[in-house]
Amino acid sequence: MKPSRLTPITLAALCLLTVGTLLWPATSSAAEPLHGPHLPAAALDAAPRGGDDTASLKEVIAEAASKGIGVRLKPGATYVTTAELELPDGLPFLDGQGATIVAKLPATGEPGNVFRFATHSSGTTLTDVRIDLSGSAEQTRGVLAASVTEVTISNLEITNSAWRAIDVVANQGPVRNISIHHNTISGPQGAEATAGSQAISVTSHPKDDRFTGPRSAAWDRFRETGQIATPEHEASRVVIDSNRIDGGYYGIALSGATDCTITGNTSTNNERNLSMQDRSNRNHVRGNDFTESESSAIHLAYGSSHNVVEHNRISTGRAHGQGLLQAYQGSTNNTFRSNRVEAHGDARPSWFMYVATGSHNTVFEDNTLIGKAGSAVAAAESIWDTRSAVSQGMNPNPHSYQGNRTVRPGTKTEVDFAGGHEDLRNISFVGNTLATTGQPFYLGAEVTLGPNDTKPAVGNLTGIRISGNQLKGSGWTTPVVEHRGSLKGVGTAGISYTEKQ
Repeated sequence: MKPSRLTPITLAALCLLTVGTLLWPATSSAAEPLHGPHLPAAALDAAPRGGDDTASLKEVIAEAASKGIGVRLKPGATYVTTAELELPDGLPFLDGQGATIVAKLPATGEPGNVFRFATHSSGTTLTDVRIDLSGSAEQTRGVLAASVTEVTISNLEITNSAWRAIDVVANQGPVRNISIHHNTISGPQGAEATAGSQAISVTSHPKDDRFTGPRSAAWDRFRETGQIATPEHEASRVVIDSNRIDGGYYGIALSGATDCTITGNTSTNNERNLSMQDRSNRNHVRGNDFTESESSAIHLAYGSSHNVVEHNRISTGRAHGQGLLQAYQGSTNNTFRSNRVEAHGDARPSWFMYVATGSHNTVFEDNTLIGKAGSAVAAAESIWDTRSAVSQGMNPNPHSYQGNRTVRPGTKTEVDFAGGHEDLRNISFVGNTLATTGQPFYLGAEVTLGPNDTKPAVGNLTGIRISGNQLKGSGWTTPVVEHRGSLKGVGTAGISYTEKQ
């Protein structure tokens, strides 16, 4: 009879696998829960001798998986690996017990992985391992979980991650019911070093179309058509809880991920602490500490809709980029509620709360904002078009995203038009406390000739609600600055309210 995945190996199964490597029965009961020291396990006692432990680790993992039992590393030991360690389907867990994996994976022309869950596997836990990536090629992941279900990644300490620390990808099939909790990750610091790096990422790549390929694909697609690509596979129900992240371009990144929970995490020294893009829908972001972002703290873009962002604590002394809380490029029905957002010291975020370009039905409610804003504390813009933004006697326009020409991502090409093809509808700023310096509210209703001046559009702001906000700051003369852009041959945009107090 084949043993269950939680069956410890019997004494009769005791075997010597390699010199210095023993597999023996654990004393835990199969009824015990799968966490910490209570993992029912066969134990791996490896005695590293300064050489390469890759082969012996692979052998023990394969042997344990074939018997439906787990692997336990020697507490406090250090192992050296020079190649990927696959966690096969049938392996219930690998418990590192605080052991260290010193990864020395060479550059091969393709990204490498220290640990990789077997594709389409299910039910494996990886826990309590320290992974040092300092000796590996730059594009080396700590952990890859591709097209897996019911997987747990917990209590890892991943240091010197230059590219991806924990990478969950729906590339050959769906990803469902993943738990990523209590991991500690350190990555690169500084804008140049962090480019492209992500500490924890969940991704479903979009279906191919004529825009697929360049870094600017999502931007190009939305700019030209107003459309967002559909993810190829489901990536859903991922819980990212109580992780500690320091460094990297994105602390946590969702792309095409739905119905996820992000709670209790701390992420600091990122370009953006949390990014949700490419139809990342119905996610719940609650009770996180996001600090020292250089641009957004929480960023929603490209059709990322029906998300709730609430009770998060955001603080930065470095921000000088976009909105600390923001949704744009077709990201609709999002709610930002009861967050505390502070910019201190030299920080000058362009906005604390920002919404634009097709992101209808966005609500900013009961947030507390503290600090200085570079462009405006809160803003809504229908279309990103420089010629419109500086029309009607507002040149320069210090409040607008497109007050100056922007650059197509990944290039040096400047453009006048960067997105937005329609009205922006039903935006609410309600019950927020603005203890801030700078213009409290800016509303930009803009027009455009469109990409290559071939698709003219008028972007009215309709159904705007500004109500019950407390303005405790300074640096302004009127609470709301309105701009109604106009271009010859297109027309003039308008602004209408459901409530304005």
